[in-house]
Amino acid sequence: MNRDTPGVQNLSILIVEDEVFIAHSLKKFLDDTGASHVVTASTLCEAKGCLEAADYDATILDVRLPDGEAYDLAAELVEQDVPVVIHSGHATSQRNGRLSRVVFCSKPATPEEILLAIGEARARIS
Repeated sequence: MNRDTPGVQNLSILIVEDEVFIAHSLKKFLDDTGASHVVTASTLCEAKGCLEAADYDATILDVRLPDGEAYDLAAELVEQDVPVVIHSGHATSQRNGRLSRVVFCSKPATPEEILLAIGEARARIS
């Protein structure tokens, strides 16, 4: 990570990803990079439970999950001023309407791309 890359120090981040290896890799990377609290969920239902239990500084969402697509959840989060990164190989970038403040980051993404996407998502909410 270079000095111009935004960090995640002291951020609480929710990862919604049904592929265990990807979820674990993202969590480990964010933990190692200084995030204060990183939680993973593998379904929309689990994600909603996590969101009811705590506040998050940013979220990383896969689109295709076992119980549906995450676009509606992304829109709800943005409406609540929670930064959203959609990290998916199936995402369609939608820059207007309800998802205009969502950042789309295609899989596979490098760790630096993930950090840049989180920084951009946080800037779009500010």
